[in-house]
Formats: sequence, C-alpha cells, structure tokens
Amino acid sequence: MIQTQIAGDGRDARSRIIAAATELYARSGKFPSVAAVRHAAQVDMNAASAVMREWRRERQQPPAVAVVPLPEPVLQMSNAALTSVWNSAVEIAGEALRNAQVAWADERSQVEQHLQQIIDAYDGQTADMAEVRRALREAEEKLGAASTQTQQLMARLAHSELQHAQHLADRDKALMEAGRAREECAHMRGQLETLVRQNTELLSRLNSPVIPPVAMDS
Repeated sequence: MIQTQIAGDGRDARSRIIAAATELYARSGKFPSVAAVRHAAQVDMNAASAVMREWRRERQQPPAVAVVPLPEPVLQMSNAALTSVWNSAVEIAGEALRNAQVAWADERSQVEQHLQQIIDAYDGQTADMAEVRRALREAEEKLGAASTQTQQLMARLAHSELQHAQHLADRDKALMEAGRAREECAHMRGQLETLVRQNTELLSRLNSPVIPPVAMDS
C-alpha cells in the first residue's frame, strides 16, 4: 500500500493526487506525467512527485505465476484430457507472464520518462534562476552607472553654482570700482572746471585796460 507521507491537510492533497493519477491512467492507459497529475490535483510539485513515485511503484510489481501441481485423483480420471487442459493453462499463463513482462517494461520506461521530466523541470528552473540572476546583475550595474552619473552631475552643479557665485562677486566688485571711477571723474571734472574758471578770470584781468594798482610794501 502507498504509505502516508503528507500529514495534516496534505492527506487531502494525497487523495486528490491518487484520484487524479488513477483517472488519467484509466483514460490513456499510460502512466500520466507528474505535471499533468499536479495540474489536475491542484497541488505543488514536491507533493505530486512523492505520491506519484509510490503510486507507480505499487503498479509496477510484476504478477507472480503460481505453479499448481495437478491433483492425483483428477489425473487418474482423465490423464490425457487434463494434460491437454493443463498444457493450455500453462501456455495461457506463459502468455500472461509475457504480457506482464511487456507491461512491466513499458511501465519501467514510463518511470524513466517521469524521472527525466523531473530532471528537465529542475534544469528549466535552474536556467530560469540563472536568467533572473543575470538580469539582477545588469540592473545593479545600471543602478551603479546611474548613481555615478548622478554624483557627477551634482559635482558639476556645485561647481557651476560656485562659478556663478564668483561671477556675482566679480560683478559687484566691478560695479564698486565703476562707482569709484565715476566719483573720481566727477571730482576731476570739478577741479577742471575750477581751473578753467580761474584761467578765464586771469585772462580777463590781463585783457582789461585798467591795471589794478599793485600794493607796495611800506
């Protein structure tokens, strides 16, 4: 008998697995795949694989042919007829044994296919995991590159802000120097105007017919 390996709610899952496997086997006459049983029973792959192994093993035992000796009283009554019947029975039993052996070989091949399906499924999951890891590495590399670019942009922005501040300081300094230059120009213009006025007064005095008296020292 199939041993119970799934406790608690798993017993119901085990019953569904056995029922699904039996139904699929009855439909096709061949051992169903683990994936088909898992889908029909709505269980996980581990539970389906464990129960299916025992279910297949139970049905893969070759039938034993019991050799029963012919009873002596019957042999005495009709030796020739019973011998013929016996030979026919032995032939039928031999054919049944051969059929059982063929069925055993077929079921063994199906078991091997079942194992290969599990191996293929495992290999597929391994390949999927490798692809996920590769995509994760690529995402991490892109994230690192984006972080580096962000840091470079932040550094450029800080440098630009520093240059802008320096430009503002230079502008303020230039404005201050221009203001001082304007003040100096205004001062020099005032002095120039004073000199021009004084020169005009001197020329006016020189051109006047009346020469003012010159004060003499006593």
